[in-house]
Amino acid sequence: IVKRLAPDASVELLIAAMLHDADRFFDGYYIMMRDEPAIDSEQYKNYYKPIQHPRMAAEFVGPLLRLLGIDERIVDRVDILITNHETGIPGDEESGILKDADAISMFTPVLLTNVLSDLGKDGFRHSVSQKYTRVSAFSRAVIDGLMRDRESEFRTTAEGNTAYDIFLQVQRKTGAVLKTESIAREKR
Repeated sequence: IVKRLAPDASVELLIAAMLHDADRFFDGYYIMMRDEPAIDSEQYKNYYKPIQHPRMAAEFVGPLLRLLGIDERIVDRVDILITNHETGIPGDEESGILKDADAISMFTPVLLTNVLSDLGKDGFRHSVSQKYTRVSAFSRAVIDGLMRDRESEFRTTAEGNTAYDIFLQVQRKTGAVLKTESIAREKR
């Protein structure tokens, strides 16, 4: 996905893209997945997702890269990218690309139906909305294209149908919100 958003991506961005969720490789290594706060909780939204999860991934990746003999400047940049992959760093293009690629990666038939299964409809709607609205307009267009291109895959199961329909609801709602925000900016 990163290569689609940035064909000339740096080695640091590519490494960060591959390893930004490294804390999830080992359920229980840092935190049991079942012990994560509820996805719609303030703790999840304000601490776990933007701070704890990226920090845990970076704490795993840095020593791994050093063990592999990767140049310290690369390790430092990868650390910054991973630590900020949920929120991005204003003005840092690579950070924005990684944040968007992370969100885009969820929009596949298998991942979306698994998330629906894990979170239920309300949690799923919240998660899809959060991922869809945090990305750039360009990345939203990428998501829209991916979803459109794979609609037939979604439509083969009941869970896939539900996931696709909820995505369409979020897409419509977000489109209306974005259009309203655009009109409000034009009036200023």
